[in-house]
Amino acid sequence: MLIYNLLVSVILRKSSPPADDRHSLSKGKVDPTGVCSPSDGEGVHLRKLATLYTAVHLLNPLVFTISTRGSSESVLASFVLLTLYFALKGKWDAAAVLLGVSTHWKLYPVIYGVGCLGVVGDDGQGKVDGGQSPGWKRIMRTVLNRRTLRFGALSAGTFCCLGVLCYLM
Repeated sequence: MLIYNLLVSVILRKSSPPADDRHSLSKGKVDPTGVCSPSDGEGVHLRKLATLYTAVHLLNPLVFTISTRGSSESVLASFVLLTLYFALKGKWDAAAVLLGVSTHWKLYPVIYGVGCLGVVGDDGQGKVDGGQSPGWKRIMRTVLNRRTLRFGALSAGTFCCLGVLCYLM
């Protein structure tokens, strides 16, 4: 359900905008994120495509075999997908906590934290000075600010608290 919801609500909508944006806008079908909502026919198509992609993942023989043999990879994948879900919804505190839980479960999801910090710290202005790449000062302001420090502290705090708790058990 999580994969399906991610596909329908965010990923497929952003990757395939309606064929005629003016037609969708004239009907007032714009969601709060600014993405045009598909018409009924396009919505059915997105739901069918999301069902297909979800089924391809769930019925993948490798995923199926690993999950039935006692591996915890499916649990880790759920944590990572929940992190992505909350990040795409803009709920960064929940995403930080789930990144800490994911990293506690297995260490490699820590690499997703760098990408999250870039998005959390970005002020949305993009390139400056006539399209040239931003300078070091801008990069440092993006990486080191209140939002990124909060995200990092929540994520690292969750990781450390779970580590201490499991050690004490």
